[in-house]
Amino acid sequence: MHSHISKHKLPILLVAGICLLSACYTNKLSKLAPTEQYPDDTWLSQQSNKRALIIVAHDDDALGCAGTITQLCEQGWQVSMFCLYPDISRVADRNAQRQIDIKNTIAIQGIQDIRWHEFIYRKDLETSQTAYYPVPESSFDTLFFTDTLLSLINAHIEDWKPSVIFTLDDQIGGYGHPEHKYISMLALRCAKEHQLAKGGTVERVYQAVFSPSQAETSLKDSEVYQAAKEVYHCQGMPIPTTQINIQSAADKKYRAMQAYTTEQPNILRVWLYYNKVDADTYFNIFDREFFRVIETGE
Repeated sequence: MHSHISKHKLPILLVAGICLLSACYTNKLSKLAPTEQYPDDTWLSQQSNKRALIIVAHDDDALGCAGTITQLCEQGWQVSMFCLYPDISRVADRNAQRQIDIKNTIAIQGIQDIRWHEFIYRKDLETSQTAYYPVPESSFDTLFFTDTLLSLINAHIEDWKPSVIFTLDDQIGGYGHPEHKYISMLALRCAKEHQLAKGGTVERVYQAVFSPSQAETSLKDSEVYQAAKEVYHCQGMPIPTTQINIQSAADKKYRAMQAYTTEQPNILRVWLYYNKVDADTYFNIFDREFFRVIETGE
Protein backbone atom coordinates (compact mmCIF):
# COMPACT_ATOMS: atom_id res chain seq x y z
CA MET A 1 0.00 0.00 0.00
CA HIS A 2 1.32 3.41 -0.94
CA SER A 3 0.42 6.50 1.04
CA HIS A 4 -0.45 9.44 -1.09
CA ILE A 5 -0.79 13.09 -0.07
CA SER A 6 -2.40 15.41 -2.53
CA LYS A 7 -0.15 18.20 -3.73
CA HIS A 8 -2.98 20.54 -2.81
CA LYS A 9 -2.78 19.44 0.84
CA LEU A 10 0.99 19.94 1.17
CA PRO A 11 0.83 23.73 1.71
CA ILE A 12 -1.89 23.23 4.34
CA LEU A 13 0.22 20.64 6.17
CA LEU A 14 3.29 22.87 5.96
CA VAL A 15 1.44 25.84 7.45
CA ALA A 16 0.01 23.61 10.18
CA GLY A 17 3.49 22.33 11.00
CA ILE A 18 4.92 25.83 11.20
CA CYS A 19 2.09 26.97 13.47
CA LEU A 20 2.61 23.97 15.74
CA LEU A 21 6.35 24.64 15.96
CA SER A 22 5.77 28.32 16.67
CA ALA A 23 3.30 27.44 19.43
CA CYS A 24 5.88 25.10 20.94
CA TYR A 25 8.51 27.88 21.09
CA THR A 26 5.97 30.39 22.36
CA ASN A 27 5.28 28.04 25.26
CA LYS A 28 9.02 27.70 25.96
CA LEU A 29 9.50 31.47 25.84
CA SER A 30 6.57 32.10 28.17
CA LYS A 31 8.41 30.11 30.83
CA LEU A 32 11.41 32.43 30.47
CA ALA A 33 9.42 35.65 30.80
CA PRO A 34 10.32 38.03 33.65
CA THR A 35 7.88 37.77 36.55
CA GLU A 36 8.81 40.90 38.50
CA GLN A 37 7.29 44.37 38.26
CA TYR A 38 9.22 47.62 38.73
CA PRO A 39 8.19 51.28 38.57
CA ASP A 40 7.57 52.53 35.04
CA ASP A 41 10.14 55.10 33.98
CA THR A 42 8.94 58.71 33.89
CA TRP A 43 12.23 60.62 33.96
CA LEU A 44 13.12 60.29 30.28
CA SER A 45 9.81 61.74 29.10
CA GLN A 46 10.37 64.86 31.21
CA GLN A 47 13.77 65.83 29.80
CA SER A 48 14.35 68.97 27.76
CA ASN A 49 17.92 67.99 26.82
CA LYS A 50 16.91 65.14 24.53
CA ARG A 51 20.40 63.86 23.87
CA ALA A 52 21.49 60.33 24.81
CA LEU A 53 24.76 58.44 24.48
CA ILE A 54 25.17 54.66 24.36
CA ILE A 55 28.55 53.45 25.64
CA VAL A 56 29.26 49.75 25.18
CA ALA A 57 32.29 47.58 24.63
CA HIS A 58 30.80 45.76 21.63
CA ASP A 59 28.17 46.87 19.15
CA ASP A 60 25.65 44.12 19.95
CA ASP A 61 25.81 44.94 23.68
CA ALA A 62 23.42 47.78 22.87
CA LEU A 63 20.57 45.31 22.25
CA GLY A 64 19.69 45.50 25.94
CA CYS A 65 18.36 49.02 25.42
CA ALA A 66 17.45 48.84 21.72
CA GLY A 67 13.70 49.08 22.26
CA THR A 68 14.02 52.10 24.55
CA ILE A 69 16.47 53.82 22.21
CA THR A 70 14.19 53.22 19.22
CA GLN A 71 11.30 54.84 21.08
CA LEU A 72 13.45 57.78 22.15
CA CYS A 73 14.54 58.37 18.55
CA GLU A 74 10.89 58.36 17.50
CA GLN A 75 10.24 60.99 20.18
CA GLY A 76 12.84 63.34 18.76
CA TRP A 77 15.89 62.42 20.82
CA GLN A 78 19.37 62.74 19.33
CA VAL A 79 21.34 59.56 20.07
CA SER A 80 24.99 58.68 19.59
CA MET A 81 26.77 55.36 20.15
CA PHE A 82 30.30 54.43 21.25
CA CYS A 83 31.80 50.95 20.79
CA LEU A 84 35.10 49.16 20.27
CA TYR A 85 36.60 46.69 17.79
CA PRO A 86 39.83 44.78 18.48
CA ASP A 87 42.51 45.70 15.95
CA ILE A 88 43.89 42.20 15.46
CA SER A 89 44.40 40.40 12.16
CA ARG A 90 42.41 37.25 12.93
CA VAL A 91 39.15 39.20 13.25
CA ALA A 92 39.77 41.83 10.54
CA ASP A 93 37.17 40.38 8.16
CA ARG A 94 34.66 39.97 10.96
CA ASN A 95 35.23 43.55 12.10
CA ALA A 96 34.60 44.81 8.58
CA GLN A 97 31.27 42.98 8.39
CA ARG A 98 30.30 44.09 11.90
CA GLN A 99 30.89 47.70 10.92
CA ILE A 100 28.54 47.26 7.97
CA ASP A 101 26.00 45.58 10.23
CA ILE A 102 26.09 48.27 12.90
CA LYS A 103 25.37 50.95 10.30
CA ASN A 104 22.29 48.97 9.28
CA THR A 105 21.31 48.49 12.92
CA ILE A 106 21.46 52.14 13.89
CA ALA A 107 19.53 53.07 10.73
CA ILE A 108 16.73 50.70 11.80
CA GLN A 109 16.57 52.28 15.26
CA GLY A 110 16.98 55.88 14.11
CA ILE A 111 20.32 56.47 15.89
CA GLN A 112 21.92 59.49 14.24
CA ASP A 113 25.60 59.07 15.14
CA ILE A 114 28.11 56.31 15.85
CA ARG A 115 31.78 56.47 16.71
CA TRP A 116 33.71 53.25 16.93
CA HIS A 117 37.35 52.82 17.82
CA GLU A 118 39.43 50.02 16.38
CA PHE A 119 42.59 49.45 18.42
CA ILE A 120 44.27 47.15 20.93
CA TYR A 121 42.39 48.14 24.07
CA ARG A 122 43.53 45.27 26.31
CA LYS A 123 46.99 43.78 26.53
CA ASP A 124 46.08 40.14 25.91
CA LEU A 125 43.81 40.66 22.89
CA GLU A 126 46.17 39.09 20.39
CA THR A 127 46.93 36.02 22.50
CA SER A 128 43.77 35.23 24.47
CA GLN A 129 41.25 32.78 23.02
CA THR A 130 38.88 33.28 25.97
CA ALA A 131 38.79 37.06 26.36
CA TYR A 132 35.10 36.77 27.26
CA TYR A 133 35.87 34.82 30.43
CA PRO A 134 35.71 36.80 33.71
CA VAL A 135 38.94 37.97 35.35
CA PRO A 136 39.29 39.60 38.78
CA GLU A 137 38.40 43.26 38.89
CA SER A 138 41.73 43.94 40.62
CA SER A 139 43.51 43.11 37.35
CA PHE A 140 41.52 45.51 35.15
CA ASP A 141 43.88 48.48 35.41
CA THR A 142 46.87 46.42 34.34
CA LEU A 143 44.95 44.41 31.72
CA PHE A 144 43.34 47.32 29.87
CA PHE A 145 44.79 50.47 28.33
CA THR A 146 42.75 52.49 30.77
CA ASP A 147 44.09 55.98 30.01
CA THR A 148 43.25 55.66 26.32
CA LEU A 149 39.76 54.34 27.06
CA LEU A 150 39.07 57.14 29.53
CA SER A 151 40.27 59.71 27.03
CA LEU A 152 38.01 58.39 24.27
CA ILE A 153 34.93 58.10 26.49
CA ASN A 154 35.45 61.55 28.03
CA ALA A 155 35.91 63.13 24.61
CA HIS A 156 32.66 61.61 23.33
CA ILE A 157 30.70 62.75 26.39
CA GLU A 158 32.14 66.26 26.16
CA ASP A 159 31.33 66.49 22.47
CA TRP A 160 27.81 65.01 22.58
CA LYS A 161 26.73 66.53 25.92
CA PRO A 162 24.00 63.98 26.70
CA SER A 163 21.58 64.16 29.59
CA VAL A 164 21.68 60.37 29.90
CA ILE A 165 24.10 57.54 29.16
CA PHE A 166 22.95 54.01 28.40
CA THR A 167 25.35 51.15 29.05
CA LEU A 168 25.50 47.67 30.63
CA ASP A 169 25.84 47.15 34.36
CA ASP A 170 29.16 47.60 36.12
CA GLN A 171 28.53 44.74 38.58
CA ILE A 172 28.78 41.68 36.34
CA GLY A 173 28.72 43.19 32.85
CA GLY A 174 25.61 41.47 31.53
CA TYR A 175 26.60 37.82 31.35
CA GLY A 176 30.09 38.30 32.79
CA HIS A 177 32.39 39.49 29.98
CA PRO A 178 35.17 41.58 31.57
CA GLU A 179 35.09 44.09 28.70
CA HIS A 180 31.38 44.66 29.31
CA LYS A 181 32.00 45.26 32.99
CA TYR A 182 35.03 47.51 32.62
CA ILE A 183 33.62 49.75 29.90
CA SER A 184 30.48 50.16 32.03
CA MET A 185 32.63 51.01 35.04
CA LEU A 186 34.53 53.62 33.03
CA ALA A 187 31.32 55.02 31.52
CA LEU A 188 29.88 55.55 35.00
CA ARG A 189 33.11 57.07 36.27
CA CYS A 190 33.31 59.49 33.34
CA ALA A 191 29.63 60.40 33.63
CA LYS A 192 30.03 61.32 37.31
CA GLU A 193 33.21 63.30 36.67
CA HIS A 194 31.58 65.13 33.78
CA GLN A 195 28.56 66.02 35.89
CA LEU A 196 30.75 67.43 38.65
CA ALA A 197 32.63 69.62 36.20
CA LYS A 198 31.40 73.05 35.15
CA GLY A 199 28.72 72.70 32.48
CA GLY A 200 28.16 68.99 33.14
CA THR A 201 25.08 67.60 31.44
CA VAL A 202 24.94 63.88 32.31
CA GLU A 203 22.26 63.58 34.96
CA ARG A 204 21.68 59.83 34.89
CA VAL A 205 23.17 56.53 33.74
CA TYR A 206 20.75 53.79 32.67
CA GLN A 207 22.35 50.37 33.01
CA ALA A 208 20.49 47.76 30.95
CA VAL A 209 19.85 44.62 33.02
CA PHE A 210 17.54 41.61 33.19
CA SER A 211 15.19 41.09 36.09
CA PRO A 212 16.42 38.34 38.44
CA SER A 213 13.95 35.75 37.10
CA GLN A 214 14.82 36.52 33.48
CA ALA A 215 18.55 36.40 34.18
CA GLU A 216 18.36 33.06 35.94
CA THR A 217 16.15 31.39 33.33
CA SER A 218 17.98 32.81 30.30
CA LEU A 219 21.54 32.50 31.59
CA LYS A 220 21.35 29.51 33.96
CA ASP A 221 23.23 27.31 31.46
CA SER A 222 25.93 29.91 30.76
CA GLU A 223 29.27 28.76 32.15
CA VAL A 224 30.62 32.30 31.86
CA TYR A 225 27.70 33.79 33.81
CA GLN A 226 28.03 31.26 36.61
CA ALA A 227 31.80 31.78 36.78
CA ALA A 228 31.35 35.57 36.80
CA LYS A 229 29.21 35.39 39.92
CA GLU A 230 32.15 33.81 41.72
CA VAL A 231 34.86 36.04 40.24
CA TYR A 232 32.94 39.29 40.74
CA HIS A 233 31.48 38.26 44.12
CA CYS A 234 27.86 38.97 43.21
CA GLN A 235 24.57 37.13 42.71
CA GLY A 236 24.20 38.30 39.12
CA MET A 237 23.04 41.51 37.52
CA PRO A 238 21.98 44.33 39.84
CA ILE A 239 18.29 44.67 40.65
CA PRO A 240 16.44 46.98 38.23
CA THR A 241 15.01 50.23 39.52
CA THR A 242 12.77 50.95 36.54
CA GLN A 243 11.14 49.34 33.51
CA ILE A 244 10.11 50.60 30.08
CA ASN A 245 7.46 48.97 27.90
CA ILE A 246 8.91 48.50 24.40
CA GLN A 247 6.09 46.77 22.54
CA SER A 248 5.71 49.69 20.15
CA ALA A 249 9.34 49.11 19.07
CA ALA A 250 8.96 45.33 18.64
CA ASP A 251 9.47 45.20 14.88
CA LYS A 252 12.47 47.53 14.87
CA LYS A 253 14.19 45.82 17.80
CA TYR A 254 13.64 42.44 16.15
CA ARG A 255 15.14 43.68 12.89
CA ALA A 256 18.04 45.24 14.79
CA MET A 257 18.74 41.86 16.39
CA GLN A 258 18.69 40.20 12.97
CA ALA A 259 21.03 42.81 11.51
CA TYR A 260 24.06 41.57 13.49
CA THR A 261 24.84 38.88 10.92
CA THR A 262 28.13 37.69 12.45
CA GLU A 263 26.86 37.69 16.03
CA GLN A 264 23.76 35.49 15.85
CA PRO A 265 25.25 32.59 17.88
CA ASN A 266 26.16 35.00 20.70
CA ILE A 267 22.81 36.80 20.56
CA LEU A 268 20.94 33.51 20.76
CA ARG A 269 22.81 32.57 23.92
CA VAL A 270 21.21 35.54 25.66
CA TRP A 271 17.98 36.13 23.72
CA LEU A 272 16.87 32.52 23.60
CA TYR A 273 14.72 31.33 20.66
CA TYR A 274 14.07 34.86 19.43
CA ASN A 275 14.50 33.63 15.85
CA LYS A 276 11.84 30.93 16.25
CA VAL A 277 8.85 33.26 16.53
CA ASP A 278 7.76 36.57 15.04
CA ALA A 279 8.52 39.97 16.56
CA ASP A 280 5.05 40.55 17.99
CA THR A 281 5.02 37.16 19.70
CA TYR A 282 8.51 37.58 21.13
CA PHE A 283 8.02 41.10 22.43
CA ASN A 284 4.57 40.37 23.76
CA ILE A 285 6.41 38.03 26.14
CA PHE A 286 9.53 40.18 26.62
CA ASP A 287 7.61 43.44 26.53
CA ARG A 288 9.83 45.41 28.91
CA GLU A 289 13.43 46.55 29.15
CA PHE A 290 14.83 46.90 32.66
CA PHE A 291 17.39 49.37 33.94
CA ARG A 292 19.29 50.17 37.08
CA VAL A 293 19.27 53.96 37.07
CA ILE A 294 22.12 55.84 38.76
CA GLU A 295 21.97 59.58 39.42
CA THR A 296 25.40 61.00 38.66
CA GLY A 297 25.15 63.78 41.23
CA GLU A 298 24.89 61.37 44.14
